[in-house]
Amino acid sequence: MRQQIGVLLQVLVLMYLPLLVGFNLWFKMPLILMPALTIVAIGLFSLGQRLRTK
Repeated sequence: MRQQIGVLLQVLVLMYLPLLVGFNLWFKMPLILMPALTIVAIGLFSLGQRLRTK
């Protein structure tokens, strides 16, 4: 069950990052949000990796 949650989390993060770039370009989000949300995405991806390996 943990492996499935980890895979799902990683897939969602990989789909979310390109959408974040597009959203940032289309709707002119504040520039500080991009690196902050990227760091959050890295943390979620790492969590997914830990869940997959346990």
